[in-house]
Amino acid sequence: MTVDGDLLAAHVPALELSPRELSVPKDGQDREALAEAARQFEGLLINELMKVMRKTAPMLSSGQGKMYLQMFDAEIAQQMASSGGIGLSSVVAQALGGEQGAGQEMAAAVAGRDGAVRYAGQSAASVGLARAGVPVSLMGEPGAGHTARLQRVAADMVLHGASRWSRVGALSSAELASDFSSGEAHFNVRDAMGYQGHPKCNLFAFEVARRAGFQVPLVPRAAGWGFPSAEAVTEDAASGRLPRSWGKVVTGMQAADADAAARAGSRAFMLVGSGDGERPGHMAVVERVHRIDYDRRGRVERVVFDGWEARTRGAQHLTHRTWNRYGNPGGPLARSGFGRIEIIELKAAEAGARPELPTAISAPGSIRDKLPSSPPAQGPIPR
Repeated sequence: MTVDGDLLAAHVPALELSPRELSVPKDGQDREALAEAARQFEGLLINELMKVMRKTAPMLSSGQGKMYLQMFDAEIAQQMASSGGIGLSSVVAQALGGEQGAGQEMAAAVAGRDGAVRYAGQSAASVGLARAGVPVSLMGEPGAGHTARLQRVAADMVLHGASRWSRVGALSSAELASDFSSGEAHFNVRDAMGYQGHPKCNLFAFEVARRAGFQVPLVPRAAGWGFPSAEAVTEDAASGRLPRSWGKVVTGMQAADADAAARAGSRAFMLVGSGDGERPGHMAVVERVHRIDYDRRGRVERVVFDGWEARTRGAQHLTHRTWNRYGNPGGPLARSGFGRIEIIELKAAEAGARPELPTAISAPGSIRDKLPSSPPAQGPIPR
């Protein structure tokens, strides 16, 4: 999409930007900050265009209606700008000191016959809108080994159903595809009615890991089996109770070492965090690691990474995402207020073995299938 400068000048008023609205790095070297500043500016411009559009088709003329429309327009404008927008962000970034064309393509994961993940550069409009429903980026630089497997799975899940992993989205057996059962107890996506209205960060992260061939824990729910919550995983990791059969706590690892392992594909990582107060915990699958800060007690204060999360509005690939422990705000694309943050190394399932590992002997039967409770499973519980 191209933009006619004379048309903009005729219909859009001059934008008066305060430092809070558009933060431009003074040294001109931080490409991520430049890209964010360009996206902010483009979002404001799109918002002004939408205001002009509203004048030609008045709706909800009451004061309260106008307020909701303004909030809606502002959110839509920022989402459009973050997802490719109308093509101005790269021009603005170049003017501010960035590189021409930055952020104009999104990478679609393409698996060749050798299993390697490669780029397929496509516009956010053609891929995001046509395939995922919302424009999103899918992954960073093509990886190898474990990282390539995570990239291939996560990018496909985001591409073909990002909005289903939102809080209001409803999942089906196509999204939580495990067919694990023990007696009469099945994976409980139907019993949970698709988890509609609930955060799905843990479901998304574990499903990415499971599909990529890594071990994942299953716990008994009110009906059937399910994935543990972010809070439960963080508590187990912090207390030393995390089952070693599916993951290893590597909190304390340096960012350079974690990033080198992720880039080489020799190791795969997941982030888990507990909430503080009423704020829930969170989970993410890691692609790259840029920074990890620890306090004197060895607790994670801040981690900056690239990876995938299921957020309120759906599943996303994020670059330079920041997680902060409570009392340590700031950083790019920040999510603050964690009570605790732990780093877990995923364990690949052995050839021919199921990736699901139940952490209990049995689970209640499937209510929606009208089945009784399952009989106790035989053998020890893996730890």
